[in-house]
Amino acid sequence: SVRQEQTILTVTSVKNHMKTDLARTELNGFSKKMPGRIYLMVTGDEAGYHFYYGYDDQTPNLLLQDADPTLLSSLTNEGFTGTYLGIYATSNHCPSDNCADFDWVIYEAE
Repeated sequence: SVRQEQTILTVTSVKNHMKTDLARTELNGFSKKMPGRIYLMVTGDEAGYHFYYGYDDQTPNLLLQDADPTLLSSLTNEGFTGTYLGIYATSNHCPSDNCADFDWVIYEAE
């Protein structure tokens, strides 16, 4: 989201229509006037999901570690929850000239 010429990267959880920001950081050097490229990565293991971002594809910065994996559990949500993994971008219902361009996604099962 862009607020006061800052670009903020946010990990948000939605449960029972309630939104909770789990992590957020200002993206240095990004603004409405100075757009750039950001790389996003999500990994998962027994402890939970781990969210990373970077200004290149070789140097990920940890944004959130051990996010609760039960939010995507069919047991928690009383049935199939739909897509378990996906990419999503929003301008939070505000007009925007920004864009999100997803070149590739890699899913690796261990």
